[in-house]
Amino acid sequence: MAFLNVDGVEVQSPSGDNTYIISDYFTIFSDNSVSPTIYSWHDVTGIYENIGRFEINLKRGEKVILQKEWFNSVEEILSCRAIMEAQSKENFKYRHLQRVLPNKTSYINADLPENTLVYKNKYNYEELLQANIAITTQRILKYIWLCTFILSIITFFMLRRHHANIIDDVWADMIISILIALTAAIMLSLIYYLIDKSLIRRMKKSDEALGVSICFIISPIGIAAIEECINTFNDIIPWSEVNSYSVTDTMLIFAIKNHQKLWLPINSITAENYDWIINVVGALNVPEKQG
Repeated sequence: MAFLNVDGVEVQSPSGDNTYIISDYFTIFSDNSVSPTIYSWHDVTGIYENIGRFEINLKRGEKVILQKEWFNSVEEILSCRAIMEAQSKENFKYRHLQRVLPNKTSYINADLPENTLVYKNKYNYEELLQANIAITTQRILKYIWLCTFILSIITFFMLRRHHANIIDDVWADMIISILIALTAAIMLSLIYYLIDKSLIRRMKKSDEALGVSICFIISPIGIAAIEECINTFNDIIPWSEVNSYSVTDTMLIFAIKNHQKLWLPINSITAENYDWIINVVGALNVPEKQG
């Protein structure tokens, strides 16, 4: 299992009545009890991470809520998340809002080879937005043009049938049809843009990893994007979990299984390192997803 070496986290409620330790076990120290209550992760049925809190459901029907404001730092929140999410791979379901980093369940524990590229960077909100819009455009552009073509034809025939007494000019009908279809295409593109912008904005609110330094790791055995504060250089997403990759002006985007993405900023790496990454990906026959 991955992320075995992440340091445990101790969280205390504001009243001081309860202390929670998230580590190899989930432990609760209560002032009302002489001995702590120790739960194995097998005793957890599910965890839901929402904005501002972790909701931990136990097999006995109990629910424990850990408010993120109780943690001493963002790094502790990220450590807690990594431990619980890694444990969920074999024990329970971990649900969360949209995030910038892949799930920790995608990682395996491995020794990295010497020919491994490691660099650090922070995600830039505008670059994420631009990259997301770019891959969305690649995905839907051909469908938008197809819909535009079909709509223009339908509109043309409707005009010729119903507006014959008003517009008796075939070229005028054709121009109006094209303008209506293009307007619809622009409106559809704008809707997709607003959806992408809303998605990245929600991600900014719900994911603490957007504000910290990230370690990006590329090696012949896999790829990783891990918060620097919890990175131990022993965790990697194997290439077998990568379906494809896309290239934008600011990012390399790797499509991970289970509808996840790994965003690799390229603004801080040299042209030589970029070429090395592309060569590694090419040698492993990871397909590039084109528009």
